[in-house]
Amino acid sequence: MNYHHTPSFGNLLSPMYNMLAENYTIRYKEDGLEMTVKLPGLEPEDVTARYSEEDQAIYIVAEKKEYTHYLNKRIDNEKIKADLKLGILTLTAPYKDTSTNIQIE
Repeated sequence: MNYHHTPSFGNLLSPMYNMLAENYTIRYKEDGLEMTVKLPGLEPEDVTARYSEEDQAIYIVAEKKEYTHYLNKRIDNEKIKADLKLGILTLTAPYKDTSTNIQIE
């Protein structure tokens, strides 16, 4: 199942939050997600990205703006990849397999 989502900021209706929502998109896929953020004129050293397993959120900080996306599934933090080219940050994060096989005797 692939679907595309442009994040919304709920009751935060200020123009700044609307601008942030227009600057990034999330694509959910069967095996993970892809997040793209428009960051024109920035270099990789100008951007910080982190994943918090405790919060189940991805945080991206650039030019004193923070883009936060809360996840409904756990992702494999050892396999997250991020690339910044031509002002577009692309972050891919595969979902973590949290299932456990149970031995039946």
